[in-house]
Amino acid sequence: GHGRDARRFAAEGHSVLGVDCSGAMLGRAAAGDARAPNLHLLKMDVRSLGGVLVPGGLDGIWAHSSLHHLPKSDAEGVLRDLRSAVRLGGVMYLSLKAGEDGQVGEAGEVFHVDARYVGSTTDGGEVANYADVRKLYSYYTEGEVREMLERIGWDVIEMGVDDRRARSGYVSHPFLYAFATRSME
Repeated sequence: GHGRDARRFAAEGHSVLGVDCSGAMLGRAAAGDARAPNLHLLKMDVRSLGGVLVPGGLDGIWAHSSLHHLPKSDAEGVLRDLRSAVRLGGVMYLSLKAGEDGQVGEAGEVFHVDARYVGSTTDGGEVANYADVRKLYSYYTEGEVREMLERIGWDVIEMGVDDRRARSGYVSHPFLYAFATRSME
């Protein structure tokens, strides 16, 4: 994404690895505040992280508003790879778009145009149009996320809903959030 949270964690002294498959988004993440030497940005698909991350090499994961851009069929594999990469006692924060069963599409997935990025530069260096800025959104229920996390082996610490629709002209759905830990091998 645009790196707001990554820059904040780096500014607080944490070593941060930011991952996005879009070079344009990584460019936004690298811009703005002065880059901290402990902020590393990697252009790749998160579905390939399992082959890159060292098992037990991370203290924590911050996956805010990112994994809901994956097809639901890929989410469990990514969360399994992230669990493997977190040390015992490590923590993950995850937020996904909340929805009801069958809310959109057969699998709870839909493409929306994100007009905020129309006119930005694509990875190919061209000006983005509406077709370039379509994003996949997968919607989840609390039960669905809890079941998936527990099946993988995450221990859910806290789970809830954060509904910011009344405070934001951009937010269209509440977010489901979870804090989970890797407490066993």
